[in-house]
Amino acid sequence: MPNIKFLDNYEEIDNYDNRVKEEDESKNFPAAVFTSPNSKDFYFSFNPAKPVPGNYDINFSQTNGQYFSKKEIGDEELIDLNDEIANRIIEDVKQFWNSKPKYKNFNIPYKRGLLIYGPPGVGKTAVVKKMMKTIINDYEGLVFNMPPIDDFINFMYLFRSVEPERQLLVVIEEIDSYIEKNPLDLLLTVLDGTQVYENIVFVATTNIPENLDDRITNRPSRFDKRYKIEIPSKEARKNFIQTKLKEKDIQIDVDRWVKDTEKFSIAHLKELFISVIVMGNKYEDSLKTLKDMIGHKIESSYQLKRGVDSKIGFGG
Repeated sequence: MPNIKFLDNYEEIDNYDNRVKEEDESKNFPAAVFTSPNSKDFYFSFNPAKPVPGNYDINFSQTNGQYFSKKEIGDEELIDLNDEIANRIIEDVKQFWNSKPKYKNFNIPYKRGLLIYGPPGVGKTAVVKKMMKTIINDYEGLVFNMPPIDDFINFMYLFRSVEPERQLLVVIEEIDSYIEKNPLDLLLTVLDGTQVYENIVFVATTNIPENLDDRITNRPSRFDKRYKIEIPSKEARKNFIQTKLKEKDIQIDVDRWVKDTEKFSIAHLKELFISVIVMGNKYEDSLKTLKDMIGHKIESSYQLKRGVDSKIGFGG
């Protein structure tokens, strides 16, 4: 594996390059640091560049090997619903990031795992995006979207050799689907195995927690807390609608919308807004269409294949 070093002082580059060449002539591998041609894609190389706080995909190229590429988060779903559970999740993460001295004092690995579950469309992705914004804006951290598990293990060896203290959020969306494509034992090792990653929070989401292995759902130190995101409350629905209308010269009966949309997910609320406000369809027709959709669900082939039933494997 490469010998990796990170330089903050760019004036050291020339001296560093010469020293590296001398030191590594007796070794059969190069030394490396981060380099970036555009402050978006970061490679392991000789010329240093400090990764910009942001959201990144981990990629591989035949020419440059592993690298990470910046990806926009998108603000569309970043609406603060003032939801109690969502707020608790954000506070949990902030409390963790502010507790490093206590973790070190008790010799506890400085890592955290959160599992967020609930029906489709209720706002799990919105909560994760808010977590992303928190670590990027408040802690100058990086977000990595989980690649294939082998790639992640190799990448983290390199990355932590360069930046051992950088705060990381690693996102595993639809962990049930991820496990279908990646060895579970390797994932468990990454979450809580012999190779302990620190200064890191793993967050996973799923629509069907009952189909997950008990070693995922019932093992603190892998996923320390589980949060169920429910259908949005009356207050959350009102906040969503008012936020969408903010600074827009549009007049609607917000209270009526809130009353009529009981049992609506965030996805259903969003579609009602698009149908009526953006596309100009009649409110009553759009509301009826969405209520019919909620009341007459189509059982997907995905659910039939996996044998999903109505039982939940664990509580919130």
